Amino acid sequence: MWTSLRTAVTGLMAQQRALDISADNLTKMQVPGSKSQRASFIELAPELRYMGVPDGEGNVDIDARETGIGVRASSAVRNMGQGSFLPTGEPTDVAVDGDGFIEVSMPGGQIGYTHGGSLRIDGLRRVVTSNGLAISPGITLPDGMPSFEIKQDGTVVGITTDGTRQDVGQLRLVRFANPEGLQQIGQNVLVPTVASGAPIAGAAGQPGVGTVVSGIIESSNIDPREEYLRVVQAQRAYELNVRALKTVDEMLQDASNLRRS
Repeated sequence: MWTSLRTAVTGLMAQQRALDISADNLTKMQVPGSKSQRASFIELAPELRYMGVPDGEGNVDIDARETGIGVRASSAVRNMGQGSFLPTGEPTDVAVDGDGFIEVSMPGGQIGYTHGGSLRIDGLRRVVTSNGLAISPGITLPDGMPSFEIKQDGTVVGITTDGTRQDVGQLRLVRFANPEGLQQIGQNVLVPTVASGAPIAGAAGQPGVGTVVSGIIESSNIDPREEYLRVVQAQRAYELNVRALKTVDEMLQDASNLRRS
């Protein structure tokens, strides 16, 4: 009976994790480029129990039986599918049409990767993301270039006050053998893990990398209908596990009352 209690508790914890993930997805629906996640469940290894089974002739045979002990949420699986492209008309808004990522440099020197976003010029005249992360390798616009635009191959073209155009750098694109294994660290930035593998250098237009599209942003790929369904499923499963706990509790109370009587 104690096994039943522990098993039901594992179900409660797993479904709570599923609800947490769906709630996080719903909060990020309007964050450009954000990716949905879902809870992945695994069965816990069953316990081997030995039970005495009477054979009807006064003998008892020892029978080994496996008893399930529940589940757990093993991980959050990220959906790296591309979101819809939303036109903005801003030449410094970019996205990667394909599986490639743009390389950025974080304040501590760590390299991260993003699908794109709104680029701008900071106080040091560097090309940075809307979060202030510098494009890697660094691209700096000379004085007298108040604006820039980006070509499909990732070339950054600086525009002077008199309209003259000059190439000042190029966005570095990479791809990963398993992009689902990347770790999200916030600000729409991902970093490599053992599961994702090391970044594979590429160039815009190469197979598996994609092209750079300007004047648009990539919306999130989170589907509110799917998230609602997951919330309902997790809620129903949670309620059933609570009911199982109550049932075991009632059985224990009945057993306790028998001892008293």
